[in-house]
Amino acid sequence: MTLGDDADPYAEDGEDSRWMKERSEAMSVAAAEKAVAARQRALREAIAIDRFVIDFRLASFRAFLRATVHSMSALAADVLEFAECDVKTALNAVRPVRHWLKNISAPSSSSHGLIGRRIPRSKREDPVRIELWRAEPYDLRGDAIIQEGALSDYVAVSIFGSSLEVYVHGAGFRLVTRAGTAHLILDSALPATLAAACQGRALDDIVEHPLLRGRGIVVSEIKQSGGGSLVVFRGGESPLKLPWDSDGHRIVTGTA
Repeated sequence: MTLGDDADPYAEDGEDSRWMKERSEAMSVAAAEKAVAARQRALREAIAIDRFVIDFRLASFRAFLRATVHSMSALAADVLEFAECDVKTALNAVRPVRHWLKNISAPSSSSHGLIGRRIPRSKREDPVRIELWRAEPYDLRGDAIIQEGALSDYVAVSIFGSSLEVYVHGAGFRLVTRAGTAHLILDSALPATLAAACQGRALDDIVEHPLLRGRGIVVSEIKQSGGGSLVVFRGGESPLKLPWDSDGHRIVTGTA
């Protein structure tokens, strides 16, 4: 018997097999780790792309507003102060409504403002509210809720056409501004004798609210219907400077 006759003839093949198996397992682990890393990178990039698109769309929207919006309701600043806010903060909170670009050239009956969305379905047969609903302009660009109204009045702002408008929903009333005119909707109708003599009278003689008191507001029109009253008066407009540059980016003033 020669040396090595009793050795396993497949020993070398066995070593090769174990080496190949270990190499295959190592490659599988490496491939799995590579796949995990690639997936994490893809997720990071997808999030970054989404953020870029959101930021770009917002900048585009703001650039459009800067070129087209020039005024605000004269009541806006005081309404926002009442909600512990200011005009600049409110503007920065505004976001575009759905299909706002389509509303520019092709108005749709679905493009109602915040007042429309706040009217309870059960009250939409009220002629006063229906009239205001139908009179709602179809050039809504964007809006923002400023104060939720859980413990106080609900306050929101909207961009209609070239103006910043406000909407307040308090206990027993709604205040809506549009293009220099204000609509005060009272849930309870005014006495018929008072309503008949309202036109041309001071608003302070009819309703009491800190936002409207002492402004010298004169009632232009009043309508009674459906158990409520619609009081119309001239709210006025003020010039508005938007806090963004021509590309829709925030203008930073002062030093850090």
